[in-house]
Amino acid sequence: MATQVPPLDTAAAGRLPVNVIAAGGRLIVVAPVPGVVPEQIRVVLDGRRLRVQVEAPPEAGHEYLLHEWTTPALERLVELPADVSWPVTASVVNGLLTVALARSAEPPTGPIEITPSGDHPARAHLHVDVDLSAVDLRGS
Repeated sequence: MATQVPPLDTAAAGRLPVNVIAAGGRLIVVAPVPGVVPEQIRVVLDGRRLRVQVEAPPEAGHEYLLHEWTTPALERLVELPADVSWPVTASVVNGLLTVALARSAEPPTGPIEITPSGDHPARAHLHVDVDLSAVDLRGS
């Protein structure tokens, strides 16, 4: 059964840029999410479709003297180029959302828990299981 993902207000939401990287037996999806905490991100996998939704943070209530930018709500539906399976890991480190998916013949469906930045075991797990040292995550 497919997981129902409520759409964001597309008039207000921007398109989240992503990089999809093949790394051995995994697909790695990387997206910039500066200033966003894991609680503001929802990642759902439905077969080969990965939906990422980022809520806009609440306004801080500052008296701005100059206010040139805000962090908008962002959303992206990524059609993955290969079937994937569990385990799927997601983390936010240094303003980058990284979702690591194992390639498989039986695609899973469901929400994905996002690990906060810092010295969390999932962060080490990503670096042990997926060698990203030779991959340019910035897309340049």
